[in-house]
Amino acid sequence: MLVEKSVWERGLYDWACVQLSSPAPVGWQRWLVVRRSLPGAAVQEKLAYFLVFAKSATTLEEMVSAIGRSFPVEQCFEVGKGQVGLADYEVRSWHGWYRHITLALLAQAFLTVVRVQSQGEQEKKRLRWLLSPASSTPTRSLSQFKRQRGL
Repeated sequence: MLVEKSVWERGLYDWACVQLSSPAPVGWQRWLVVRRSLPGAAVQEKLAYFLVFAKSATTLEEMVSAIGRSFPVEQCFEVGKGQVGLADYEVRSWHGWYRHITLALLAQAFLTVVRVQSQGEQEKKRLRWLLSPASSTPTRSLSQFKRQRGL
């Protein structure tokens, strides 16, 4: 069992992982990763667990990093459900569902860009993963963002 302490976006946690014995292709492994709040943490949460399927040589630090990157995605879907009606469509046809989801996500993207512009530099730093392509440096303005994407 591997154990590690780390500071994560939402607090101070202990992390542990255990290899699972379920069948996996050669070179791959299934892991159970467990997170708990440290006693001195501001917010005491219950245990959280994650099932991970990764290469056998993957370290606990890499797994924790990947788990941490999924939080902003989940947060965006929660915001979308609450603010732009992402969860308000009763599916009757694929075309209708696709149009509704596309319009809701477009509205959320627009609201995010407008919020970032009005919040200033600190909010831009917090949401830089949204504003810049993965392989380049963060975008400094909306006009640069548009130029990079040919808009």
